[in-house]
Amino acid sequence: MRHLFIRLALLILAGTVARPVGYAQSSTNTAQPFLVFDNMFYAGKPDFSTNGLIPNCVVYETSELKAAVAAGQLPDETAFKEKIKRLSLNRPGPIVIDIEYAYLSKNKKTTDAEVKQHFKLFITLAHWAHEAAPGHLVGFYGHGLFPEEPGKEYGAETKELLAAMDAFFPSLYSHGNQSPAQWREKLQFLIQQAHQIAPGKPVYPYIWAQYHEGGPKALEFLDADYLTFQLEAARTDGADGVVFWSGNKPAWTDRPWAQAMLKFVAAKPICKTAVKSDPTARPKALEPE
Repeated sequence: MRHLFIRLALLILAGTVARPVGYAQSSTNTAQPFLVFDNMFYAGKPDFSTNGLIPNCVVYETSELKAAVAAGQLPDETAFKEKIKRLSLNRPGPIVIDIEYAYLSKNKKTTDAEVKQHFKLFITLAHWAHEAAPGHLVGFYGHGLFPEEPGKEYGAETKELLAAMDAFFPSLYSHGNQSPAQWREKLQFLIQQAHQIAPGKPVYPYIWAQYHEGGPKALEFLDADYLTFQLEAARTDGADGVVFWSGNKPAWTDRPWAQAMLKFVAAKPICKTAVKSDPTARPKALEPE
């Protein structure tokens, strides 16, 4: 029953299920719960579902899927659906498909035919995921709102992709050479962009309690204050929740950031205000993921 309630809440946020009478609809999100999803893989990590985190799953690009993409083909439908069923078992949160380098524009020397095949791939995988795991939100991990930024000339394809996905899952990992203000500027830009192109479609940024590799502080843990800042910023700036991700190293130990996370979730946060940033402005420092 608890899982059914969570799924209903997720579908309501996505606009797939009608909101019950009395459920406030507002551009300022005054009554919407701020959902925190658990996509962490630390070895020995406790089960935080009793603390209010909702387990979700990520579907990574397998060698079979990479080969299909390279050949301009779709993967095996039966195998993909079986994988979705297995990964989503006992994980009522969203299904996030992670294919990061199948480009949706010709900016990376991708041909028009390849771009259109990539759109077909993403749209088809979203439909297959819905069919394999009814009731789950489905979307794509993205460096921005999409797996890759769509070319402007592919408006029809982008519209079809938006219709196939239920929510946005942009990466908002921390970089050691990035100030908190720059991190928040990127957050605000992505939320504003999402609200412009798909009003009502929820935004769940991916955050990581460690600094990204390849820069200062690589793989160091965020302190509790910075983690709390990120959660509060996401809540007040218009995100509908966040997804906590991690690799499997190091093994789990109770750290200050984790206590800050649990304290935030225990307060049963709700989204309070919509982002007020300039929708025409781009953030000054979009760090590569």
